Amino acid sequence: MTGWFLGSAAEVVAVLWPAYASFKAIQTRNNDEYMRWMKYWVCYAVSFAVFAVADILLSWVPFYYVGKTVCLLALVFSKEAADSAYTRVIHPTLVAGEPEIDSLVNELRQGVLQCLRRWSTTAMHKGHSAFVSIMASLTQPAPSATATPTAPPPSSSSSQRTRRRQQQQQPDRRGRGRGGGWADSSADSVVHASDDVDVPHARHRSHTTTGRY
Repeated sequence: MTGWFLGSAAEVVAVLWPAYASFKAIQTRNNDEYMRWMKYWVCYAVSFAVFAVADILLSWVPFYYVGKTVCLLALVFSKEAADSAYTRVIHPTLVAGEPEIDSLVNELRQGVLQCLRRWSTTAMHKGHSAFVSIMASLTQPAPSATATPTAPPPSSSSSQRTRRRQQQQQPDRRGRGRGGGWADSSADSVVHASDDVDVPHARHRSHTTTGRY
């Protein structure tokens, strides 16, 4: 835990101190200081890439963060350390592979620019469609409250039909209430019909009898 804290503190110092020193070199236009801090930033960029991989692979090694802290502070406070690292290691390596590095950098830059343009175009189209849909939903009138549908009043013809049905059902119920059902009602109708037929015959007989006497 202590080694990790020392390594983090060294990284902060390795950025802030040289940044302020570079600002002072630009302000005073001192070529020696300007060249010194330019070499330092090149060394710091290389060391940052190396330590990013080493933190994953070698962080379990004892005193790893102590050695990292010593290297970073030596680059910051020792002009000879940064100068020797740049002159003996970094400069010859970059000069030997400069054409390949330039082509790789150009390809990476073109690829990044194309990706950014593609992403920006897609984001603009999606933003425009979302804006249009939002504005359409805001400008659309609110739906009016629909009244609950009510059943239409019964027509006169339907009411007449129901009345006729009720009238037809009433005599049937009366006939059934007497206990005779449909047979009783038909028998009653036959008896009443016979009575009506016999009445004129009886009257005719009475007239004939009175005529004789």
